[in-house]
Amino acid sequence: MTNIIILLVGILVARYLGPEQHGLMNYVVSFVMLFQVLASFGMDNIEIREESKSPEEKNKIIGTAFTLKIIFAIITIALVCITAWLFETDSFTRWMIALYSLSMIMNSFNVIRNYFTSLVWNEYIVKTEISRTLIGAGVKVLLLLLEAPLIYFFIALLFDTILIAGGYLMSYRRKIDSIRKWRFDKATAMYMIKQSFPLAVSLSAVLIYHRVDQIMVGKMLTNTELGYYSVASRFTEIIMFIPTI
Repeated sequence: MTNIIILLVGILVARYLGPEQHGLMNYVVSFVMLFQVLASFGMDNIEIREESKSPEEKNKIIGTAFTLKIIFAIITIALVCITAWLFETDSFTRWMIALYSLSMIMNSFNVIRNYFTSLVWNEYIVKTEISRTLIGAGVKVLLLLLEAPLIYFFIALLFDTILIAGGYLMSYRRKIDSIRKWRFDKATAMYMIKQSFPLAVSLSAVLIYHRVDQIMVGKMLTNTELGYYSVASRFTEIIMFIPTI
């Protein structure tokens, strides 16, 4: 259901922005996503495994994973901005890349999602993500009605990540405990980095495979062609979701 809502709202946004602006928006998202794996460093599965094995150590594991993700996110944001300023000639594109890269900080709160996954408490994950989808869709529809410029849609994309991070925090505080009990452990950090490295390499290859096409279209052709390509890709994604069910 949420995928259908995302698709419908995506179509409305694409029709409103037009091929060129919609193509630019997808180019910025794809550009940032190419670096996303550096921010997570493949730690999600390792975190889930360790929390399943040692639930009594949850505060140490979550706290360590969260600290590492924040550090990696800050480093990655700096790398994204440097790359954008070196290779992008359009100043608006550079600033939008810098703005959307801030979403990596909010993505660090996925450590809470991972903990719920380790407990097989998918109910709270689903509720949070459905709420984020409905509120985010409502915000985008409001922007359409107000005939807002493109920059506000980038802010809406960033707001989506804030919404889901806030939802995870609320669920954790309500069902588990205070995040103030999280703590960083150096030995655990070194262990998680070592265990995550092969996954980070693998995820990098997958992410590049899924996103590099939009970067190439945006660079080799124009944002208009990328806009058409992005809309067609969305339809393909929703079709691929059906056999996954």
